[in-house]
Amino acid sequence: MEKLFEQIKSARSMMKSTTEWKALSETTRRDYQQKYAALNGRLPMEAATCKRTYYGMRAAYLHLEAKALRSSLNELDKWRKVAVENNGGALKGTESGFMREVERLGIVERLNRLDAVQNAGPFMGSAKGMIQKTHGKRAVGKLPPQWKTNVLGAVPKGSKYRAHVAAMALCGCRPSEFENGVLVKQVDQDTYEFTIAGKKTGPRTKDGKTFTTGQSLRVLTISRLDDLDKHGQVRPEFIALERAMNGKKNMELMAKANAIRDTVINASEKAFPNLGNKPTAYSFRHAFASELKAVNGEDSDDTAAALGHASTKTQQGYGYAKSGGGGVSCKAKASDVIRTPHKTRKKALLKEFQPPAVSMPSPNAPKVPMPAYTISRKLKPSMRY
Repeated sequence: MEKLFEQIKSARSMMKSTTEWKALSETTRRDYQQKYAALNGRLPMEAATCKRTYYGMRAAYLHLEAKALRSSLNELDKWRKVAVENNGGALKGTESGFMREVERLGIVERLNRLDAVQNAGPFMGSAKGMIQKTHGKRAVGKLPPQWKTNVLGAVPKGSKYRAHVAAMALCGCRPSEFENGVLVKQVDQDTYEFTIAGKKTGPRTKDGKTFTTGQSLRVLTISRLDDLDKHGQVRPEFIALERAMNGKKNMELMAKANAIRDTVINASEKAFPNLGNKPTAYSFRHAFASELKAVNGEDSDDTAAALGHASTKTQQGYGYAKSGGGGVSCKAKASDVIRTPHKTRKKALLKEFQPPAVSMPSPNAPKVPMPAYTISRKLKPSMRY
């Protein structure tokens, strides 16, 4: 009993004041709540996969777990005050009830867990973010139907990256392009315009020739009426983006690429816990390319402009036309001229293995060539003007 009192007294002295917690910004509080919910009863050292996530989870855990412990101790103080009053003002005789109340509130377990987190040594794991292989176009075709809807639904509604994931699902932008900022403009009730500053850009030299790679700027216009699901309903990506904009006509989405990737990976783990081939952030880009290829065909300038490519050749590494539903209607404008230096592999193979055409004579062709038809330059008197 005395040891428990000492432990509670020590915990009270280490707790921060309520005014110090209130001084936190609303963004930090929301971030702590998301990280604490992601722990789902685990300690930060059990759930973290890298140093960055560990120390963020640790701060969130110490914040909210101490807050919960303070609430439990206040409730215990109220019980103790009532018990002493009912016992004639004597503390003796209330020990058994006090221990039952401590057990009911889970105070001992909270104290031990807080002590373990506070006294834990430095994180010895990887310093990098969550590791997951980037999806290729073949892997995207193996994903379950409606995977985009499931992943978006698994992103917490209060997450500040929910709009970013919805934007990737709609316009296929790269996670790294959010570091430059993606401007979203609602043109009208059903149409959105995405202005994207390219990330993979710059000069490149090959075979003595210098050319640019990627589009430094591209603008995509997408209407939700042209991208309805099989039931004729608006896709949830549009609804999520509209709610995130909250009535605003313009919104700039900015974030670190690692934060976007981790958000999608966590959502994929939640949506598909038993799936080995889980979606990643780049899965949205491959799926978007498949949709564009189903509409525009292979080697399309429009597809290259929408994906931010400087050459039509680059789109060979993204998606398959056969796996795209063909429902996306996207108008794209690119800042740089798009090169068309090649023919598709399919067309090249057909040309290589196709035998030369042989002209066959018609069965009704005359044996002797017909004389050339000539027009006399002399006109009849009746035909003169």
